[in-house]
Amino acid sequence: MPKGSNQSPDEVKQKNQENFKSWYEENKAEYNKKRRERYKKDKKYHDKTVAFSQATKAKKAAEKGDRVVREWEGQEIYVHRIGEVSSEIGKSVFTIRDWESSGAIPKPIFPGAQRVYTDHQLKLLKEFAEALDEAGDSIKGMNEVKENYGPAIHKAWADNVLPVGEEV
Repeated sequence: MPKGSNQSPDEVKQKNQENFKSWYEENKAEYNKKRRERYKKDKKYHDKTVAFSQATKAKKAAEKGDRVVREWEGQEIYVHRIGEVSSEIGKSVFTIRDWESSGAIPKPIFPGAQRVYTDHQLKLLKEFAEALDEAGDSIKGMNEVKENYGPAIHKAWADNVLPVGEEV
């Protein structure tokens, strides 16, 4: 028991959680605003937050253990959700969406609100991310990688879509 208290450690923990919840409800708008500003300005905090998020998503996906299947030209295809792809290539979901909106990578081939990618597309995205890392995080580097890899990625995007049971 804590000194000077007749409460058990579990009771103290529960009381602290209740106090935090109460404080958070009163201060959530300001707290979240400061957190978002720090996320934008502090690269180390940003990277730590992204890494934690990716690790959590990967852990949940591994625990879930089931794979997502989509239909493509009459066959069932295993696909990866954008969050899984993000964890796998070490880039944020927002970065992958930015690549798509800028035309660096093609739009997903499967209809629907959830972006999903085939094993082959995941491999292409890994190569693209590695090339960007080598080129450096600059606009010039991005443009060079888009020039060198873009046409090949666009050409190969819908290739090698293998049915469930076949591997890349």
